Amino acid sequence: MTVATVSVPVVSGENVKIDYSVSVEAITTANWATSFEVRLYRDTTLITTKTFIDSAPSAGTHRFSISNTQVDTAVSNETAGYQVRVIFTTATNVATGTALNRNMNAIVFE
Repeated sequence: MTVATVSVPVVSGENVKIDYSVSVEAITTANWATSFEVRLYRDTTLITTKTFIDSAPSAGTHRFSISNTQVDTAVSNETAGYQVRVIFTTATNVATGTALNRNMNAIVFE
């Protein structure tokens, strides 16, 4: 699921600093386990992945915050589309998973 996007006009060779943060909220029953990946893409190219893994015996609402800064080098003259995606890889006894507080920005350095 794509949770944040930004489009940036770039020239080949420019560096783009991308900052993002996202909170993932999971509503669980007892003995839950979850793992998910927060992935940063430039158009269809995967740039980086952060993996989160957690579990607990108690049911409830749990919130996990992930943030990252990445520097990408533009590969062509274009408007690059950067996306943050959350992909659940494990969701045992997880009723729902929601992305909240989604923030993303990009700064181009010539």
